[in-house]
Amino acid sequence: MSEGWSTIAAKRLRDQAHSKQQEDALVLQESTIRQEQGEHLWAEVRKQVKDRCAQMNTELQSNVAVVVPTKTSELKVRLTPPGGGSPRDLAARFKSTSAPDALTWKTSGYRLNSPQDGEYGIYIERGTAFFGNAYTTPEEIAEAMLNALLLE
Repeated sequence: MSEGWSTIAAKRLRDQAHSKQQEDALVLQESTIRQEQGEHLWAEVRKQVKDRCAQMNTELQSNVAVVVPTKTSELKVRLTPPGGGSPRDLAARFKSTSAPDALTWKTSGYRLNSPQDGEYGIYIERGTAFFGNAYTTPEEIAEAMLNALLLE
């Protein structure tokens, strides 16, 4: 009878070790995906913001939205409204993490409104990384940040 118990106990411990190995492999895989694809997603957010600022400057025939050079993990934009008005700033930061604040942003410098902000986590589904829990695209994030910057 004790041999039967030891066989069952050994199988149970082997199964637990196997489950732990599979879990560790999944965590490592997701971390790798988050690192590689998260950097790409962030680069696309930065590109979308820069492109939209350039388009707005062209439309207004004035350099009202200036993307300030920063580290690649940051993004800064200064908006100086045409015809006066106080300048407004957008600051965003990215870090490859599983935290819900992998991408954070905040605006400041408003005359009439409170600062605006937002945050997005990086989530993994079927081997693909995306921002937010609603598949928020880099384009949507760029527009949300810049729309907030346009408030007075």
